[in-house]
Parts: sequence; C-alpha cells; structure tokens
Amino acid sequence: MLSLETRSSERVERPSKAELIEKLIGSETKAELLMFFHENPESTDTVEEIAKRIHRSSKEIEHDLADLVDLGLIHEVRILSYNKARDQELQREISKRLTSPSPLDEAEKSASKEKTGVG
Repeated sequence: MLSLETRSSERVERPSKAELIEKLIGSETKAELLMFFHENPESTDTVEEIAKRIHRSSKEIEHDLADLVDLGLIHEVRILSYNKARDQELQREISKRLTSPSPLDEAEKSASKEKTGVG
C-alpha cells in the first residue's frame, strides 16, 4: 500500500516503509550492491565492472541497480567516450577523399580545357 504526500496541490506517491525495505534489501544481490557502494562510495563504474567486482553477471544486477537508482541511493550517469578506432577509420577515409580528385574537380578541368583548349 502506498502512502501519499501532498506537495503544491499535487499528490506524490511515496513508498511505505515495507516497500522501501523490500526495494532496499529485496534480494541477496541488492544487499551485495549496497555493501559494494557503502565500501566504495566514490565508485563510478559501468554495470559490467560492478558485476565483475561483486562476482555476478550484469544481467543479474541490472534490475537491482535500477531499484537503487529509483530510490535515489545511486545516480546513473550517461558517459560519452572517444572511439579512437572509429576516428582512425574516418581519418583514412577523409585522407583518401582529399587526395583523390573529386567529380567537381574533374568537371572544372573539363570545362577549362574546353574554354582554352589546354588541359
């Protein structure tokens, strides 16, 4: 059963103590995650790394991590990282295009040749 809290004339649902406890320690995995974060409060790992550190699979811990995020105990952060391999691939493609004549270059040469008779 959910208790209700009123804020600025809006009704906000808050979990009951029993629901909160169930969400906090509803599984052995959740208890392990809570211990992990208690012992490593500055941790900024991926799901896969956390799973490795507590000897679980990432699939096993995803739901429990989501519950801890919902409770506000941990924060989920989107991280963007540089893909060096993809950059090298793009650099090669750009270099290839810059060193080979483009269709526009060929058209300009052809037009110039027609105007002057010199190619």
